[in-house]
Amino acid sequence: MRLKLFICAVLFNVTLAIYWPARHFDIIYYDDPVYLQTPEEAKGFIYGIKWAMTAVVVGNWHPVTSFSFLLGHQWWGLNPGAEHMVNVVFHAANAALLFLVLVKMANNPIANSLTSPLPSPLPSDGRGEGTATERRARFHRRNIWLCAFVAGIFAWHPLRVESVAWITERKDVLFLFFMLLALICYTTYAQAGKRSPKQHTISPAGNFPVARTGWYVLSLVFFGLSFMSKAMVVTLPFLLLLLDFWPLKRLSVNAKCGARSGPSPHPNPLPSHQMGAERGQPSNKNRVGPKAGRMTGVWLVAEKIPFFALAIYFSAMTFKIQRESTAVAALNEFGMTERLENATLNYANYLGHFFWPTKLALLYPYPKRFDGLEVLFTALLLAAITAWCLLQLSRRPYLAVGWLWYLGTMVPVIGLVQIGEAGMADRYTYLPMIGPVISLVWLMAEWAGRNSPRKYLAVSAGAAVLCACIVLTRAQVMLWRNSAALFERTVAVTQENGMAEFLLAQGLQEEGRLCQAAVHYRMAIAMPNAYHYFANLNFAMLLQQRGYYQEADTHYEKALQFNPYSLIAMNNLAWMLATCPDAKVRNGARAVQLGEQACQLINYRVTLNVGTLAAAYAEAGRFDDAIATAQQAIALAQEHGNGALLKKNEELLRLYQAHEAYHEPKLVPDSN
Repeated sequence: MRLKLFICAVLFNVTLAIYWPARHFDIIYYDDPVYLQTPEEAKGFIYGIKWAMTAVVVGNWHPVTSFSFLLGHQWWGLNPGAEHMVNVVFHAANAALLFLVLVKMANNPIANSLTSPLPSPLPSDGRGEGTATERRARFHRRNIWLCAFVAGIFAWHPLRVESVAWITERKDVLFLFFMLLALICYTTYAQAGKRSPKQHTISPAGNFPVARTGWYVLSLVFFGLSFMSKAMVVTLPFLLLLLDFWPLKRLSVNAKCGARSGPSPHPNPLPSHQMGAERGQPSNKNRVGPKAGRMTGVWLVAEKIPFFALAIYFSAMTFKIQRESTAVAALNEFGMTERLENATLNYANYLGHFFWPTKLALLYPYPKRFDGLEVLFTALLLAAITAWCLLQLSRRPYLAVGWLWYLGTMVPVIGLVQIGEAGMADRYTYLPMIGPVISLVWLMAEWAGRNSPRKYLAVSAGAAVLCACIVLTRAQVMLWRNSAALFERTVAVTQENGMAEFLLAQGLQEEGRLCQAAVHYRMAIAMPNAYHYFANLNFAMLLQQRGYYQEADTHYEKALQFNPYSLIAMNNLAWMLATCPDAKVRNGARAVQLGEQACQLINYRVTLNVGTLAAAYAEAGRFDDAIATAQQAIALAQEHGNGALLKKNEELLRLYQAHEAYHEPKLVPDSN
C-alpha cells in the first residue's frame, strides 16, 4: 500500500510540475473565448445550471464540461490561468487513477487468489527460490512497477499537451477522469467472485458476501458522467469486454466443463509439482477455483446491455446535435472513400506521433489527395499487426487487448464521421494510446523477465524514455503560452494550413504586431479554408485601423460575399463609407443600403447600428432622415444606459441639424 501511495504521489506531482507554467498562460483564440465568455451566466447561477444542461457549445453537448466552466467562473471570474490549472490538476489525477486501475486489474484477486490453485502460471523471475506465495508477491510488485510505467508514459508524453494546455479541452481530462472511476467500480464488481450467474456472490477471498450491484450501478453512473463530459467514451462497453478477457480473465470458453478461457498471459509455467497445494493450504476441492469469476461470452455481453443502451442513447443525441450545428461534414464535402483513406493513414500517423513526437500541431489540414499505394501499404501493415496480435492470443493476450483498445477507441474520432476540417488531432489520442502502451510495456517485461542483464537494460531504457518524455513535453507545453507562439509553431510544421495562418494572424494582431498579422491574413485569404469570412473581416478592420481604406473596402465586401448577413461587416463598412476622411472612398448610397439592411436585421434596436445609419443618411444628403435616426439612437442609448454612445450621437445630431456630414480625421498609414 505504501508503495502504491508513493507512486501515486510521484505521478501526480511530476505531472503538476511539468505543466506548472500553464498558470500564466493566456487563452487560445480558437474556441477558448466561446467557453470562457458565456453571457448566460449573468442571468444567475440557477439559470446558468439550466444553460449548462442544455447548451450546445461549438457543436457539442457536454453538460458536465459546461458546468465545470460555469462553476469556475463563479469562483474566479474570467481567469485563464486558473482554468488552465483546473485542466492540469485533473490530468495529474488521471495519471494516479490510471495507475490504480491498472494495478487493480493486473493483480486480479479472483484470478490470482492465494486460497485457490494458481489459475495462470507465474513466470520465473530468475531466482527460483521461495514458495509460490512469495513468488506471487514478487510478481505483484513487478506488476505495480509496470503499471506505474504505463501511467507515467500516459501522463508525461507530448501527445497529452493539447488535451491539458488547451482550456477548451477540459472535456478530455473530465471524460477520462469519470471513465477511470467507472473502470475502478466495474473492476471491483467483476472481482467480487461470482460463482455463476445464479449463485450468490462471494468476496475475493471467499469469506463474506459482497454487494456487487452497488459497484455495477456506480460504474454506470460514472459512465454517464463521462459521456456528458465528452462523447468519445462511447466505446467503453466494448472496452469492458476486452478487459473481461484480459486482465480480469472472466471469460470461460466452456462453462459446462469449467475449462478456463483464460489463456495464460505468461509463457513460463511453474513446474507441475508447484501447482499443487502448499503446506498449510486447504485442499483443492474446498477452494474457490479459477472458474469462480468466469462466465460465458453471452452472459458477459448481456451484462453490458445497460452500458450499450446508454451509449446508443447518448450517441444518437450527440450526432443529432452536431448535425444540426453543421459541425458534421456532409458526404459531398468529404466522400466516404476519402474518409476511409484518411482514417487508414491516421491510424499509422498517430502511432508515428507517439514514437516520434517532434512535429505536433494543433491543426492538421485535411489531405488534398491520397496516395493509393501509401493507403494500401498502411492498411496491409495494420492488418498484419492485428493478425500477429491475434495469433499471440493464447500466449500473450495483452498484445491483442492493447491493440484492439487502440483500434476500437479511435473509431469515434478517426474520421469516418468527419467533424470540422482538420484531418486529425493529437487530443484524440488521450484515451486510445493507453492500449498500445500497455502492450509494449508488458511485452518488454516478458522479454526482460528471465534474464538479469536484459532486466537492467529494460529498466534503463524505460527510465530514459520517461526522461525524454518529460523534456519534450515541457518544451511542447511552453508553445501553448499564447496564440501567436502556438500557431507560429503550427504553421512551421504543417503545409498550406489556411486555418493556422488565420489564427496566427489573429494572435499577432492581439499582441499589436499588426504588420506581421497583415502578412498572415493575406496568406490565409490566399489558401482554401473555412475562415475566409473571418480572415477578410479581421483584415479589413486592421486595414481600416491603419488608414488603408480602399483595400479595407475590398475585404469588407469579400467578407460579405462569404457571409451576407454579417452585422459587424455591414456596420463597419457602412460607417467607413459614410465617414471616411478619403473622399474617394466615401459612398453615401452604399452606406445607406448597408445601414438599412443591418438595422432591419436587428429591428432598429441596437444603438450602434442605428447611429451608423444616421451617419450614412447624412453623407447621402438626407439630413431629415439623419436627424430622426440620430434622435432614435439617442433614445436607445438612454434606454440601455450607454453614456459613451449617448454623448457621441448627441454631438453628431448637432452636425446633422447644421446639414453637415461627419467625417473622421485623416489617418496617415503607419508601418507598425
